[in-house]
Amino acid sequence: YEYHRKSLIKARSDGIPPFSRKFTWTGVGGITASTSDPDIQLILTEDTKKATTKIDVRFSRPLKKGERREVEYVLHLVDAMKRARPFLSSTIKEDVNFLRLKFDLADRKGPHIFTRTLFMSSHSDIPIYEARVPSHHHASDEWVEKKPRIGFVYYINW
Repeated sequence: YEYHRKSLIKARSDGIPPFSRKFTWTGVGGITASTSDPDIQLILTEDTKKATTKIDVRFSRPLKKGERREVEYVLHLVDAMKRARPFLSSTIKEDVNFLRLKFDLADRKGPHIFTRTLFMSSHSDIPIYEARVPSHHHASDEWVEKKPRIGFVYYINW
């Protein structure tokens, strides 16, 4: 599996530190990260107690206040046992202009149904919103939210 992530970073002050993202991989196997940008260093750290992996994105030079930088990387995820739980989610931890969750399972043809779910926090188990979304042609979905709410978890499963 591959997970592509693209973010636009804007420095709020001089010398922006590395930023981190946490993710959960439910498959059995290794995780590696790559980027085509030579000015970015990616560092993966596993937390076995919380079953999460953190990716630190470090810039070769500090950003200046107001400077914008597009960051793009790919996570390569191995699922040797073919048991990964199929989902994509994002927890909003800071003010952002929009959130886009998008996936395309090109190898799966025909109609599919996806479930979009919204939780008030990462500790909630009862959603405040849930919708089943049909895909008539192939297995893909895109959920775009303008000004997603801080603390909320946006979740798609298939």
